[in-house]
Amino acid sequence: MNALSEWQHYLEQHGVVGMYLMIGPDKASVYVRHLPKWAAPQPPTRADLLTTNVPHMVDTTATPKTQVAHADDDLYYRTDTHWNALDAWQAFTHLMERLQKTTQR
Repeated sequence: MNALSEWQHYLEQHGVVGMYLMIGPDKASVYVRHLPKWAAPQPPTRADLLTTNVPHMVDTTATPKTQVAHADDDLYYRTDTHWNALDAWQAFTHLMERLQKTTQR
């Protein structure tokens, strides 16, 4: 994570108070039940490896998986791998909750 440390240092020098890394889950990790077994993501995923020991990580990977189990609406567009507005809103809400906790300290 040397590159992240360098970015954080650079941003601090330019007056940025905090830097957060937020990686959203990919469609395959959320809708695993729609994949053949051989195509299902196996841990550790690339996101797992990238986000290990990142101090300012905003983890948005669990939220969509939980929402899929209870949602009537899809969180991704049916024909591609991009979030739709519902999932983007959920990720934004998660980020704002994390920032609020950080600023209340």
